[in-house]
Amino acid sequence: MDARKQVHRQEGLRMKVDQLIQLYLRTGKLEGKTESTLIWYRRRLGQFERFLQSRSHSMLLSELRQEDGEAYIAALMEQDERWQDHPNQKGHKGEKLSLYTIHGHAAVLRALSNWACQQNYLEEDPFENLPLPKVPKQEKNILNEEEIARIFNCLNPATKQGKRIHTMITLFLDTGIRANELLTLKVEDVHIDEGFIKVFGKGRKERTVPIGLTTQKALLTYIQFHRCQPAHPDIHNVFLTDKGFPLTPSALCSIIERLKRRSGVPRLHAHLFRHTALTLMIERDIPAFVVQQIAGHSSIKTTEIYMHLAQRRTNMRYQKNSVVDGLQILQRNSRKRGSSRKSRELVAA
Repeated sequence: MDARKQVHRQEGLRMKVDQLIQLYLRTGKLEGKTESTLIWYRRRLGQFERFLQSRSHSMLLSELRQEDGEAYIAALMEQDERWQDHPNQKGHKGEKLSLYTIHGHAAVLRALSNWACQQNYLEEDPFENLPLPKVPKQEKNILNEEEIARIFNCLNPATKQGKRIHTMITLFLDTGIRANELLTLKVEDVHIDEGFIKVFGKGRKERTVPIGLTTQKALLTYIQFHRCQPAHPDIHNVFLTDKGFPLTPSALCSIIERLKRRSGVPRLHAHLFRHTALTLMIERDIPAFVVQQIAGHSSIKTTEIYMHLAQRRTNMRYQKNSVVDGLQILQRNSRKRGSSRKSRELVAA
């Protein structure tokens, strides 16, 4: 073992869990992880830290065991209040955490312990075999045209707030960008005349995304006439609150919740706009590799999910509009054969 590894190993023997978490998050920031990703990790790891403290754990990294992780996952499964530790959401008493949420907590623990081993703070990974709760495979169902119409019809683009939300939904549906990419979009990255925006996706990867004429007009009108004055000169985000501060993820969640109630589309969530946009791109014969670039997918396999969804929608539409099913002559012949068969049966009787 080289000198650096030995130093890390000695540090790991004295290190507390909270110190490891801080080091892990700081390293993630240096590696270019987005602030929203770091917040997601910090919230879950902080909850695990509090759980260990409640069990009078020594908090020494070297004394972490798989049983600690298993006990934590079991406690999450028994928890009967959603958003219990969320800073911006009220708790929902009587509602269990979803398996997707619990799976995320388990995955974060495994990522943390795996990183600690890679850095030689741990000799063995205590959570390497921590079971991940099995989650049901969800079928993606995109918004249909009638639902999209209901969403737009409940907005009033004549007001500042209405125009802001109208522009956001238009941009979502035209580009398929992620919620965080929309919230962090800067005015200088909107190139209306050239017909594209510049966004920074996962890992701060930069990409350009084309926008259509309708979205260009919506952005131009919103930025010139409806966008609030920034609270500070160094605020360049496109979408701001009424007080001139950048919209936060929790503010976007509140907007979507109001849209759910007003539009009567209860399954609405921000990522559903992305699913809808990318599927419709495939249906409009945009090549898969182009959709991959627009979406910011690191692998074409992720894009193929939307190809399968588009194909399934095409099959369903065909079943409703089958060429043969619509031929009247075949329908008449079928009825005639049915009548002849009934006549023969009556004669035989």
